[in-house]
Amino acid sequence: MTSKIKNVSIAKPTKKGFDFDYWKNLSKNNPEAFESARKQEIDKYISNLKDENVQDRMRRLQWRVEMERKRSKNPMDSAVRIYDMMWESVGKNFEAIQDLTEQFKPEEERKSTKPSNAKVLAFKQVEEDVTA
Repeated sequence: MTSKIKNVSIAKPTKKGFDFDYWKNLSKNNPEAFESARKQEIDKYISNLKDENVQDRMRRLQWRVEMERKRSKNPMDSAVRIYDMMWESVGKNFEAIQDLTEQFKPEEERKSTKPSNAKVLAFKQVEEDVTA
């Protein structure tokens, strides 16, 4: 099946999975159709998630992504903003995982606030005059 877009024939993807050339051609030749199809595919993916709580979280995340795209000056700015969002999220999750991992380690393996190889210095004891 093909669709005519600005006098360009673009084949609908027939293979299972992501057809990069289809999406590239659609974006180049009909940006409005690309945006509509992109949103439709994202909504379909989210709706097919089994857990309604996960669906809700994904809809909220997608809303945030869309807002970053709207705020962006150009596609590269949009990509950088979304990339930064991803790493911020990964960082938060990484810290949480580290904290949980630390809690389940045996006591002797947990991080200690004491230095592990501190050199103990010897000081001479000085007697003070306490009669003053």
